[in-house]
Amino acid sequence: NSPPAAGSFNKDAEYRLKCHVRKGHVRDNPRSGTPFDFTVKISEGLEVAKAKVLTFVRRSISGAQLISEYLYFKRSKGCPQSQYVTLSDENFESMTERRWKLITQRDVTSWANEEQPKTPLEKFEFETFMYIH
Repeated sequence: NSPPAAGSFNKDAEYRLKCHVRKGHVRDNPRSGTPFDFTVKISEGLEVAKAKVLTFVRRSISGAQLISEYLYFKRSKGCPQSQYVTLSDENFESMTERRWKLITQRDVTSWANEEQPKTPLEKFEFETFMYIH
């Protein structure tokens, strides 16, 4: 069993997350939305990540009303919205670790060869989604 191309998953490291706040219900496949980038230690848990997103939504998107406080997770690069997973306290760590292990050697090499080389921890973003009315 070879180690992940991106290196070991360390739940105490600061990981980058991108949350796309989309207008409409997840079942309706809404497009676009307002992106929000933030960092979180996976060991801090889902509630800390959700609190950061909710603070952004309330401060930055006037009149936004949450459909729910669920945070949806994109499990792989090509995953369609219909297959996003609702994050929970029980699956937050396992889902992020599973996605980290899907980073390819091609990704790692590409980031290392950029004009300003980056490590997977500096470049990779876990993608999450929240839906508003």
